[in-house]
Amino acid sequence: IRSCDAEPLVVALRQDEKYSWCLGCDTPTALFALQQIVAANPLHAVPWVKMAGIWAAAAEQKEGVFVAQVCLAIALRLLRCTLKTDATEMRWSELVDFRRGFQNWGMELEPSSQTLASIEVESLQRHHQVLRAANAALTPNWVTGRQSTSLIDHMVLSNLVDFVLHCTPGSREGGANSRE
Repeated sequence: IRSCDAEPLVVALRQDEKYSWCLGCDTPTALFALQQIVAANPLHAVPWVKMAGIWAAAAEQKEGVFVAQVCLAIALRLLRCTLKTDATEMRWSELVDFRRGFQNWGMELEPSSQTLASIEVESLQRHHQVLRAANAALTPNWVTGRQSTSLIDHMVLSNLVDFVLHCTPGSREGGANSRE
């Protein structure tokens, strides 16, 4: 009888389950899969949280840290506005990679609801900055600087940004459409 230990499925299942949406994947592959998940359903908060962690941990430039902050802020606002959830009570155990990424840049994040509230408010200030960061988060190869196209339609992403900037807790509708 031959062992099946070398079979791809067995190898994948035995690997660290760091990326539950992409078993056995390395970070770039897991990020690409996650970008596709977010692009297909941008109103789902959990993938934005996961993407924030990957972006923070992989940030090679300061701009990558801002991209991570915007991903987390979008997730927090989506939780607050669509699910009526106090997102600032999120478990910090879900943000280990996010926090580690900030530590790599010499920034210590105090694990508190005030820290999350601050990230949400400070990161969601100006439409064009949030749109640019969210677009970068959803663009394959953005980290490497190779030219690529975002996985989400610009108008869909712009509408999402409008929603998260102007929604009120518990509302599924955004507020004013003004852009700063």
